[in-house]
Amino acid sequence: MSYTTHLNLLEQSSQKYPNRPVFRVPTLTSNGEVDDWNIVTYSEFFEDVEICAKYWRRVLAEDGLLPRTVVGLWLGGLTYQDAVHIYAVARAGYVPQLFSLRLPNPEVIFELLAKANAKALIADPAYESSLKAAPLSVHFTRKVNPLDVAELVLPPVHVPLNGDETVMVFHTSGSTSGSPKLVPCNYRWLDAMISKAYHVGQPRNSYVQDVTVWMGSMSHIGQTFMLLGSLQHGSCTIQPTKIAFDSAELVDMITRCRLNRLNQFATFLATHLRASKEDRKLLNMLTQLDEVLYSGLALPREEEDWAYKNGIQLKNLFGSTECGAMMLSIGGRNGEPRLLKPIEGTSYGFFPISPETENANANARLLELVILSSSADCPDTSLRAADGHFPHRGSVHRSCSGMLRIAWS
Repeated sequence: MSYTTHLNLLEQSSQKYPNRPVFRVPTLTSNGEVDDWNIVTYSEFFEDVEICAKYWRRVLAEDGLLPRTVVGLWLGGLTYQDAVHIYAVARAGYVPQLFSLRLPNPEVIFELLAKANAKALIADPAYESSLKAAPLSVHFTRKVNPLDVAELVLPPVHVPLNGDETVMVFHTSGSTSGSPKLVPCNYRWLDAMISKAYHVGQPRNSYVQDVTVWMGSMSHIGQTFMLLGSLQHGSCTIQPTKIAFDSAELVDMITRCRLNRLNQFATFLATHLRASKEDRKLLNMLTQLDEVLYSGLALPREEEDWAYKNGIQLKNLFGSTECGAMMLSIGGRNGEPRLLKPIEGTSYGFFPISPETENANANARLLELVILSSSADCPDTSLRAADGHFPHRGSVHRSCSGMLRIAWS
């Protein structure tokens, strides 16, 4: 069986949409304002990844690293160049282990690198002083000159012998267990992520290019997942000046970049919704977007009600690091837009948390969400329960329509 990867998507999309913008990257004035949103095309992204992959292939080979070795990347994950390096390390034939700059202590990173048997670390130059005592080879990101690697030739993209081979490694935040844990991701899982991202990222109008915005760090599953969807549909992703960009920057992105789908974590989206109560122009722009998707946490109920009342096309994407996106709310302006449905192609179970009692309201009962072992997005066996399934921490209510509502704890 063949498995599709992010590298396959990049190559295919660069051939299908060579001149379309895949990213819009800001250039700033001396006082920090956006002067312009520069276009990076699909063909340019592909070429930059190939050039950077040649560089890392040479550097890591000089360290004695064989292909398929785990290599750590400690990056912010918030810029175009970060995306290039992440894809390039994979294209060079290695297994990226991704860390964000949120991790405050290099000792935690060293411990996680050792657990994954990583043999080298690639880091943002800003962290050089923290890595002088690193117990493994360390290199720092840089923009590669094509002339420096012109004579090098990359091997074909790795084809796994089976779907259980590891393709990348993420980490949990540690909020539940007290410390981050490894989340190894295999080719079967990545193929399932790509399938789910196709459904989540499907354009509302196939004749107009979708334009969205960076949701979070590429060192985490959220933005990694969203980019998988964008690549399949030839969409464009804007790199904001910061993830918590203000409403003035949002208006600028809508005006100059033609942003039509806003993807944000709930905390940041709530800021724009609150601002729209006092800013009629902003509210009108939000209501005209094809979709306003949020994830991570629940929106404050006041802001959620405001959005629905004013016709904003709100959608809730429910997911986790281990499984990526799992459920998507039905959205729309009628009915029960808050209700969630599992994404097409998945196989989940919803089991009562407590024994059923006589005269109990079946629609009000709490259910545990379980990703069944038969579901292609069921995470690595090291993360599953003894029965082979993956119980997701948290619970949901089943509605009378058979759909679900999150019971946030």
